[in-house]
Amino acid sequence: MIRLISVFVLLSLLITGYVYATRSTEANIIILSPDQPCEFLLDDKENYNTCLKIMEFSKTHDDVQIVID
Repeated sequence: MIRLISVFVLLSLLITGYVYATRSTEANIIILSPDQPCEFLLDDKENYNTCLKIMEFSKTHDDVQIVID
């Protein structure tokens, strides 16, 4: 009887672990295109213009690397 209960508990733990491991979470992911890296700022004109200036600066200066998160 104890062996049957322990097998049931083990299977329950494995199934629960599998469900938690494969459960997907929803998130809004912004995919940036290489040719338009500032597109996620279109709603905020000031930040959008600043982003465009930064990207233009990085294109004209080869020794500068700028990453926008």
